[in-house]
Amino acid sequence: MASRTDNQNSLARRLRLVLWHDHQPFIAVIIVCCLIGMSFYFWRRSVVSDGLIDIDRSSRIEAEFRVDINSADWPEIVVLPGVGEKLARAIVEYRMECGPFESLSAIKDVPGIGEKKLEQLKPFLLPIAAR
Repeated sequence: MASRTDNQNSLARRLRLVLWHDHQPFIAVIIVCCLIGMSFYFWRRSVVSDGLIDIDRSSRIEAEFRVDINSADWPEIVVLPGVGEKLARAIVEYRMECGPFESLSAIKDVPGIGEKKLEQLKPFLLPIAAR
């Protein structure tokens, strides 16, 4: 028990060497100045300027993407509207068995893709280069 008290006294003595009683008012002034500075900064950012950023009111950004149906793997195809994992895998399997698509209309040969689905996909597909 005496050892613990000696350690606490030793720590207190070391702290007194670092932080003297005469320094306390100076440190208090520094802390108050920092608090005033921080308060002024946040007041200026929120009241004086345009205010804080309101993410809910920011404009929506539309991302445009297009997929090369002859080189895309199924994870890239599955992000197209109306295409699930099963259909994306079917497109890749059909391409592997029959070769690359010659035109966008050739995609209708894949089971599960009709005229309506093809029209839905066309804006998101890159044109197929002539061979």
